[in-house]
Amino acid sequence: MTWRMERAALALLAVAIAGCTKEERPPRSLPKPSPISRSRAEDANVPLPKTYEQAVARIVAGLSERDRRTVRAVPTKLDMIQFHHGWGTGIRNEFGLWSGNTALMRSCSIRAGLDANKWFLHPDDASAYILEGVWETLHPDAPPGGVSIVGPKSKPAAAAP
Repeated sequence: MTWRMERAALALLAVAIAGCTKEERPPRSLPKPSPISRSRAEDANVPLPKTYEQAVARIVAGLSERDRRTVRAVPTKLDMIQFHHGWGTGIRNEFGLWSGNTALMRSCSIRAGLDANKWFLHPDDASAYILEGVWETLHPDAPPGGVSIVGPKSKPAAAAP
């Protein structure tokens, strides 16, 4: 057997073994944060959320019962980081965190304890705070505070003038 055939056989074996695991994992992404996509929101004259609270409320209101169960199954708000690339990307795009929704960015920055006249959070960090807010809403009995996805090493961006 040539070395290429051996490598191919090992690769197939690895794929077969990985596919046989019984471990059940939660989904890595949830649907978009509200039932109205950004382009449809503009057509329907649905304004973008301007505050952290409005963003969280809109997302929670748009969640199906299945999605609510998924979030309730997440043990800590720190574990919401698993949704950063799928669901978090939808939040950043749909709510205009990359495209100039300075009111929401300012609100998330204030929520993070920053002086929003000097600093804004990075859009990735702002969406992480929004994800944490969804978790907190669906876990009303959880103690307040706790460890955040966005740790103290987060470097804020300079605020827009």
